Amino acid sequence: MRRRWWRWVAGGLVALLLVVGGIGLQPGAAITLWRRAEYLRAGARAHMLRVGDQNLAWIEMGDPEADPVLLVHGLRGESTVLLALARVLVERGYRVVAIDLPGHGRSPRPKPGFDIGRAATLVARATERLLPGPQRPVIVGHSMGGWIVALAALEHPELYSRVVLISSAGTIFDPPSYPLLLPRTTSEARGGMPLLFDDPPWVPGPILWLAAQRDSRTSLDLLRSAADGRYLLEGLLGAMVPPALVIWGEGDRLIPVASGRRIAAELGAPLLIVPHAGHMVVWEASEIVGNGIADFLQRPAPPPLP
Repeated sequence: MRRRWWRWVAGGLVALLLVVGGIGLQPGAAITLWRRAEYLRAGARAHMLRVGDQNLAWIEMGDPEADPVLLVHGLRGESTVLLALARVLVERGYRVVAIDLPGHGRSPRPKPGFDIGRAATLVARATERLLPGPQRPVIVGHSMGGWIVALAALEHPELYSRVVLISSAGTIFDPPSYPLLLPRTTSEARGGMPLLFDDPPWVPGPILWLAAQRDSRTSLDLLRSAADGRYLLEGLLGAMVPPALVIWGEGDRLIPVASGRRIAAELGAPLLIVPHAGHMVVWEASEIVGNGIADFLQRPAPPPLP
């Protein structure tokens, strides 16, 4: 069961590599082809939205009339990373919307000066445009996306009914070196696998090479803004208004579960620790994570604090 996600993704990637090898596509075109195939297999509908001076790519899945859940990916990720989680939430009866942050996935690079604070403001503005109806969405963020989501919900609590932080960045911890976070070669990408997965799968070299070819300039800008400490969540989360849930992989080597315990304690939120899963718990245990979120959403909301 735990390996199902990897077989599903690897099957598509291997097929893509065979096509790429046959017709000689460049890395960017190959990634675009793979992304479209993943959307098709997941039943995701792809769109583009203009928010201020930024074009923002987004996808949606599920019944347009169902209760909405907004997903935000992490550093160097994109909406495709969250498709397995999205499928579980759709099966539980929710409408899922997922965005590509600027400089990630299909969204073009932002103007210079883009940082975590600006990303949070952009997510809030996108929420107003994408989900303006009377049903306030649940917002879910993974890794650096969790950091951005938390800031957006702190700044605009009126926009969200609940908040879910999965393996969230935003607290003080000892980060690994840049090459492991932003690999540029096959060997760097393979070296970073143990940080991401509790039990790292073996991945063919050409797939790792393809992953390392993605543009990481915006991710580097976000990392630099994270390093200066301006947007740290510690000391802020006690002011969170929407009810929250925290989810963590027990074997997370990138952001240890101790960070999850601190975040949950400051929020006064339940903490779901997923065994046999690492930082990419959204892939390794998408069913557990998705059902955990759905179960949380079906509980009555606690009364607001006095």
